[in-house]
Amino acid sequence: MTDALSNHSIYLKIVISDDISICNLEKNVQLCTRKKKNLDLLINSNLCAYLQRDRKERKHYTDDWTFGDDEIDGKRSFRLEDKIESDRFPPCFVKEMQGADFNLSYLQRHGFNTPLLFKEKTGLGLRVPSSNFSINDVRMCVGSRRLLDVMDVNTQKNLEMTMKEWQRYYEDPHKEHLLNVISLEFSHTRLENYVETPSLVRQIDWVDCVWPRHLKESQIEATNVLDEMMYPKVQKYCLMSVKGCYTDFHVDFGGTSVWYHILKGSKFLISGITLYAARHARLAFGRMPSNRGRGGGRGKGRKDGDGMSAKDGMRRRRTRCKKCEACNRKDCGECSFCHDMVKFGGPGRAKQTCVMRQCLQPMLPVTAGCLMCKLDGWYQQILIPIQKTSRMDSPSSLMECSICYEIVHPDCVQKICPDSEGIINEDLPNSWECPKCCKDGKNVEYKPRHFRARQKSTDIRRMSVGSDTSSMMDTKERIKSESMEETS
Repeated sequence: MTDALSNHSIYLKIVISDDISICNLEKNVQLCTRKKKNLDLLINSNLCAYLQRDRKERKHYTDDWTFGDDEIDGKRSFRLEDKIESDRFPPCFVKEMQGADFNLSYLQRHGFNTPLLFKEKTGLGLRVPSSNFSINDVRMCVGSRRLLDVMDVNTQKNLEMTMKEWQRYYEDPHKEHLLNVISLEFSHTRLENYVETPSLVRQIDWVDCVWPRHLKESQIEATNVLDEMMYPKVQKYCLMSVKGCYTDFHVDFGGTSVWYHILKGSKFLISGITLYAARHARLAFGRMPSNRGRGGGRGKGRKDGDGMSAKDGMRRRRTRCKKCEACNRKDCGECSFCHDMVKFGGPGRAKQTCVMRQCLQPMLPVTAGCLMCKLDGWYQQILIPIQKTSRMDSPSSLMECSICYEIVHPDCVQKICPDSEGIINEDLPNSWECPKCCKDGKNVEYKPRHFRARQKSTDIRRMSVGSDTSSMMDTKERIKSESMEETS
């Protein structure tokens, strides 16, 4: 997902994990790219489950880990603005809300299943510095000698600088390197008086709700030295970047809730590959751009002229049909995915469905919308949150092209290509080779997708039947031999 933020906008990202423990946290890794304009100052009110770390000494940065590796070039082969302004991202799945309506009661009733848009921060209980707050004000609040962890954007290497040295670099018009500060925790400093997290954040914060209050109140040290830390001091961060800075990836723990507020400049967020993610990652974005949508998934695909995969447009994950034999089957307990499951004694790393339970007829989600008319599969406006209606009992009229992966109504695409017809895929619901791809001849050398569920489930069923038959024969032979011994 690509998100462009401007001044005085709020970016809310809350990741709620269904299985969270303090000592065993899943990591949610998302690709993030940050492009700054002029003076940027990002106030990050971060809620994070506490992860005990054994770090009693100061950080020592060396280049040993990069021995033998080439330095990262840090150059893009495409213009980020072109991707933001692309018409492949239709605005059809964002719910607009008022700050006063977003509270704990709303989360309990509706959960966090859809992105939420807040055009005004009124009612959220959020307090941030004014727009004329500068880098010098940050230095005055946290101190000139405060040590900062600074990252070189082009090489992704870390170094340490004092706040005074950082200000000198920040205000220098001639910069030799692109440096980025993403980890200045400013709790128990004067900067804390200028920032207040939203009311909902304070209500669900583990530090405020669970951690012993007297330990937090006894905290004196403003830095993050673990020996002097009385509580998980990870609630308020200040991020400072110069123009052109970006981050290759960003890591949040399962159970983490993060509110971003852009004080100055702008920020672009591109959601890409998600690794080690919680079972249900719920994201909410503030101030979406006029063209927005979901990014593509992993896998090989065609490349367009500027290096972006052709699947990066309207790509949507299919859902279970809940009707086929595989959907109604129990876990086999024999495949590699079952062996990885915690309930079968595995580590639970893969988080994949049992091979025998992989749906044979995966459906398009009800939130899917036509790329052209922006309507759902029943020619209705997409409502957020999704409500079950009688019209959903009938099949969706949307079709997903197996070549370009565009989701459209057949009637809509016929207006563009009236002289061409699509080829329906009879093995997969709502799937075809669209008229545009057929007209351009892209389906000539195209190889259809083979769902591993069909292949593996068939093979495993064959193996299961074979193993059951052989075990049955062995049982019969054993019973026969025992009966002969008793007779003799």
